[in-house]
Amino acid sequence: MKSKLNQYKSRILLAIFCIAVLVVLFFNVKLLYIFQEGNPIPLGLAIFRLEYGHLEVVTFAKNKLVQKEGKETLLTSYLKKFGWEFSDRLGSVILYKKGNETLIVKARYFTRRYIVYELNKNLDELD
Repeated sequence: MKSKLNQYKSRILLAIFCIAVLVVLFFNVKLLYIFQEGNPIPLGLAIFRLEYGHLEVVTFAKNKLVQKEGKETLLTSYLKKFGWEFSDRLGSVILYKKGNETLIVKARYFTRRYIVYELNKNLDELD
């Protein structure tokens, strides 16, 4: 009799714990923002390098860059090293030219403090 009572107690405690976790996640959705770029570890390391490495733009994937909030002049100077010149800005899309080639960069805020840029080419193809 006591073992059945213990089983019911443990099931009730497990249900309460699951409901509590769901409530916390529901009301604190900002916690889930760290997963919007997939694996949060490379982006977290890139942000750490931005903050403590005195860098302006940091790569964290084959075709993604991150910078602190601000205008895209930091990105433009970064891409200028590879020979890309600023062409136009269309909302959140920034266009760069190099000869007859066009580089398309999509910009979006990761948080209020950081901007993530997604390039249509891998970074090793920029040269």
